[in-house]
Amino acid sequence: MLARKFRLPIPEFKSQKSKLVRLPPYFSTRSRGNSIGHNRFAIVISAKLIAKSTERHYFKRRVIENLKKWPNLNSDFLFIVVAPIKNLKKFNFKTELSAILAEIKKQ
Repeated sequence: MLARKFRLPIPEFKSQKSKLVRLPPYFSTRSRGNSIGHNRFAIVISAKLIAKSTERHYFKRRVIENLKKWPNLNSDFLFIVVAPIKNLKKFNFKTELSAILAEIKKQ
């Protein structure tokens, strides 16, 4: 679980302009800079993709585990899961998220 200071309130994020990064097939990411001095994260997994809440939270924890190792970019990140990630193997999470990080750094 993320510490409270690293959590991003989703309603606060929706009211601001942000950059969109889509890397198929699993994630869509919105990011914007902040003046807080550290990264903040939010992960959204729809109940239509994964019906059981226990499974949704399991996958959120797996994503968060990999996000904790990201460098500090002083940004807010909203990760939206757009496809069932049940098929994504555990070791592939790191490669998917590192591809997103590389794409965000390009912008």
